Amino acid sequence: MTGVDASTDLHIPVRGSDLARDRYVHGLTRDGGPEIHFVEYGSGEPVLLLHGFPDFWYMWHHQITSLAASGHRVIAVDLRGYNRSDAPTGVSNYTIDKLSHDILRVMDSLGILTAHVVGHDWGGVIAWHVAINHPERVRKLVVINAPHPRTYLRALLTSSQALRSWYVAAVQIPRLPEMMLKRNNFRALRQVWRSAGGRSSNVTKDDISRYIKAFSRENRLPAALNYYRAFARSLFRPGKRGTVRASTLLLWGERDKFLVPSLATAAAKWVPDFRLQKFPSLGHWPQLEEPETVSAAIADFLADA
Repeated sequence: MTGVDASTDLHIPVRGSDLARDRYVHGLTRDGGPEIHFVEYGSGEPVLLLHGFPDFWYMWHHQITSLAASGHRVIAVDLRGYNRSDAPTGVSNYTIDKLSHDILRVMDSLGILTAHVVGHDWGGVIAWHVAINHPERVRKLVVINAPHPRTYLRALLTSSQALRSWYVAAVQIPRLPEMMLKRNNFRALRQVWRSAGGRSSNVTKDDISRYIKAFSRENRLPAALNYYRAFARSLFRPGKRGTVRASTLLLWGERDKFLVPSLATAAAKWVPDFRLQKFPSLGHWPQLEEPETVSAAIADFLADA
């Protein structure tokens, strides 16, 4: 791994742990492709954490400390276009194949042959693709509120998912979505992060200021929206593969406003070793709404032989 100057980034100690004296180790892939930023914490079996929209690696800070304390080497990734990772211009740079390859590049840069992979939202979509197309690299898979890729298109055509996915169509307009989201100092995104905290208000004002700082970097907002633009262009060209060989845990907040509930159970068709844990009172961000519950569920699943 190549270290980076992280003096302007975020360091969160593990309270109540022997690791509290340490800081996250920051790294970048420097292999000739877009540089992908990640942080490491702890030691043991490697676990990759992949965030979604509109987050960055810090979204996992509850899970990072918990998984490190349970004996894992945790690597939380800034996806391409987010925070300190490079944000190349152009929709073609945000295809699912390129996003998935970035995760393999992170593993290669750290000398990791296989790892547990945990993903939420877009990070979950990428995690599904890595597990499907590169099964030899994934030990166990944990996905949080992200549909298996072969189930999403069917849901668009057979359920109310098309109505819930209205924003995918809305962001296809060039430049206007960026202008709307930047208005009043990212007011719309601030509302998203406030609601993500759920009843316990686990997303603080300080957390939101960190997200705003990450999104204020050059070209980060267009890059994040290009995920949806690239996805729309490939929507009716789904991959031929769909089976996931890795033992898989799908965590699902049933009050998700963006995804229909049937997507959770539909994934079982493609995963022989499948476990589903539903949270009836939680929404799209279970790991923020009830971080201790979700962290424990992930740790227990990874520890189960």
